[in-house]
Amino acid sequence: ACGLLYKPDWEDIIDKQNSTQNGPMVEDAQMMFQYISSTTNEKDAILFIKPRALSLYTQRTSFSNHPNERQEILEIQLQQNHIHYLLTSKELPNPSLAIYIKNNLTNLQMELEIGNFNLYKIVNAN
Repeated sequence: ACGLLYKPDWEDIIDKQNSTQNGPMVEDAQMMFQYISSTTNEKDAILFIKPRALSLYTQRTSFSNHPNERQEILEIQLQQNHIHYLLTSKELPNPSLAIYIKNNLTNLQMELEIGNFNLYKIVNAN
């Protein structure tokens, strides 16, 4: 009788077993993580909405911000944590970071765009 409670979950797992769900295992993410691992300095810090995943797959120091953080606070966090790169994903909204990027394009260099991911290098710190 206990097994019947899990039947819908089993069916869902079986249906999705051969597809890659959105997350760090999708091809775009793996390509971006590989690029970061092979081209950035081991001491570079990166801001990303999912810092643990980024750190796990790239062995880089990673930080996150609150997606609705005020711009003044975000700028302080970028300076205090000595952030070198900003990583965004269209599938993981981060409105605060999107506003920061839009307002600071002269201080950023688009490093790489792969699928839903954009990597920016901070070239002129405020």
